[in-house]
Amino acid sequence: MATEWQETLVEKQVTYTLNLNGQVILIENVPARVDEETGEQFFSPPTGINVRRDKGIFGATYQ
Repeated sequence: MATEWQETLVEKQVTYTLNLNGQVILIENVPARVDEETGEQFFSPPTGINVRRDKGIFGATYQ
């Protein structure tokens, strides 16, 4: 029995939420691909690195 599976991802600006040492940090307007059916958010590797670097999280050693 075959099940047809199709994800529909759309580009959106979302709020990125981090929990750092018990402190919740919200970063608005972060580009992501969002699954329209589930709401799951996918970030490109450069986006994740830039968010952390720009906010001083995990140091600024990323190039």
